[in-house]
Amino acid sequence: MRMFIPLSPAHVQELAAIGQLAGPLEGVIPNEAFAQWIESDDPEDMEFAALSRAGDLALLLAETNQRIVAVVDVDMDVDGLEISDEPAGTAFLANVLSSQIASLHVDDALNKTVIADARKALASDDDSGEAELKAVDDCDLLWFDALELAAVAASLS
Repeated sequence: MRMFIPLSPAHVQELAAIGQLAGPLEGVIPNEAFAQWIESDDPEDMEFAALSRAGDLALLLAETNQRIVAVVDVDMDVDGLEISDEPAGTAFLANVLSSQIASLHVDDALNKTVIADARKALASDDDSGEAELKAVDDCDLLWFDALELAAVAASLS
């Protein structure tokens, strides 16, 4: 099964340098409860929604104005995987090996201002930032193959 994990640049650089990342790492698993939550059991819809939700979680990482999401292959029976009962597909993984990475998704550098504005809106105490948060939906995440992990890490430094 796939797990969509928001990462910081430091996480990506650590993965590239030593081949693993210690957790617990919070992410999204598009399981049956998640399918009910998004009201679709189509696998493509589920993966796209999980990527979007992980992208939203990446906004909460304070290190950067680029969202980064790793798509990780996980065995449902692996020790260190804890799936929450909540329908939003939240799960926690004890650690990730670089060999588990299927792909990486990173905001285009052209979207940094939109992401920065959205992060400021999240940090504010009022609801005035709704437009900034909505603008993030128009920002596509660029796809990178797992073999490009070192190049992605270098581009984020």
